[in-house]
Amino acid sequence: MNRGNVINCDQNRNGTKVRNIDPERMKVLFVKPYWPWGSTLEASPPMGFLYLSAALKETFPGITVRLLDLRLEKRKSESLENLVRTFDPDLVGFMSLTGDYPVLERLTAVVKRTSPRAHVSCGGPYPTHCPEDFRDLVHVDSIIRGEGENSVCDLVSYLAGRLPEESLGPLGVGLRKQDGSLTVPGLSPLGPDLDRFPFPDWSLIDIDRYSDLIQINAVLSGKRYMPMVTSRGCPFHCTYCHSMFGKKVRLRSPENVVDEIETLVRHHAVDEIQIYDDIFNIDRERMMKICDLIIRRGLNIRLSFPNAIRSDMLDDEMILKLKEAGAYMITFAIETASPRLQKLIRKNLNLDKAVRAIDFASRIGLITRGFFMIGFPTETEDEIKKTLRLACRLPLTTLSIFSVVPFKGTELHDLAQKATSPRGRLRLANPDPSYFAPNTFYTDETGISLRRHILLAYFRFFTPVRLVRYFLKIPRKALYLRLLGGLLKTGFIIQKNERP
Repeated sequence: MNRGNVINCDQNRNGTKVRNIDPERMKVLFVKPYWPWGSTLEASPPMGFLYLSAALKETFPGITVRLLDLRLEKRKSESLENLVRTFDPDLVGFMSLTGDYPVLERLTAVVKRTSPRAHVSCGGPYPTHCPEDFRDLVHVDSIIRGEGENSVCDLVSYLAGRLPEESLGPLGVGLRKQDGSLTVPGLSPLGPDLDRFPFPDWSLIDIDRYSDLIQINAVLSGKRYMPMVTSRGCPFHCTYCHSMFGKKVRLRSPENVVDEIETLVRHHAVDEIQIYDDIFNIDRERMMKICDLIIRRGLNIRLSFPNAIRSDMLDDEMILKLKEAGAYMITFAIETASPRLQKLIRKNLNLDKAVRAIDFASRIGLITRGFFMIGFPTETEDEIKKTLRLACRLPLTTLSIFSVVPFKGTELHDLAQKATSPRGRLRLANPDPSYFAPNTFYTDETGISLRRHILLAYFRFFTPVRLVRYFLKIPRKALYLRLLGGLLKTGFIIQKNERP
């Protein structure tokens, strides 16, 4: 890969204008789309963009990068249009999740209407797993499939006239041709050594703004928190997951991980880290060493795990070490109590070990949160009740119960199509991507109301005693009550003045 050779032409075969300018003078705007079912009270820092910005600035010192998080904006389209007009970016990049099609269609049209010369690109799970959907998104000029750090640098080199078009496909970048077709590229090559990636570009965001919002963890202990990814890839084959980073686990070294934590603590006054790995405890020795280094350096950080922990791979010593290093909350993703469904979804969780880990973590005072899913293809009502009985019986501090969404591009989607009648497949073709949607393919197929089961389980679980215990454990009670009140006031839907 050579980013330094200038192409002696004004236009590539696909019709995209090649600017032949110094890429260090280029301007890049990253856009995090809003969620149609979301609220401006809910958002976590978009870490993918922070990594991409760091890679761009390391490769092209002097390049200008801006970030617009539309989840935080009340007037979505207007905010995007104003920034595109004033910033005048050369490249506008969207991070897209499966189900974002209507939002992307609207937002990319805003960009092209405001600045026809801007190159619009989409990356993330959606183009990685469903690239064919982007053929009809006519305002999208390119897609990036897979890990984005190297690919976005290659795209900038191409737009600057320093990389030939024919080299992009194997590098994960697909271009729209002059005839309107879109090239489907291969997956971008994975960086083998994560220690070589620069730390995220935290200058893109206002850390305080995100620390005053509801995020994936629901509660906060620190006044300034930051998510962190210490590994990429997952060796397991759960059918409901996308596989952005492959099945081979790549681990950052313990020293590199703790160096980043120390940078956040010493230079950015961050006092809580949320770990976003697929499985932070995949390597026991590495996890223990990370904890030991945090303790040895006296970082006095709070740790929480909104996900990242495989519960049947935890033992008592590991849990104690996590607490000693600053952990105050662990999420345990159980999903289902049915052994048959554990095999069907290929999670194959050892439920006995998971229950023991939850029991021990609860006994030593950690906030324990359980994740459960109901409404899998072929799931019976008895299996739903069995899962919910387990959820209510466990010594959890709190829990979340989700309706199953078989996202396109996952094995679960293919399984649901095969196991579902035409009536249920209609909902699969036009899904509501929210895990809290009242209408699901499962309800359409079976007539069984998942919402009713979920509400009844919550009423059984959140007894007055449990609510008091939960509230007493919450570190920042005033913030939690303020945000909870705001969410109840909006009813979890977008108000009229928040519509795009």
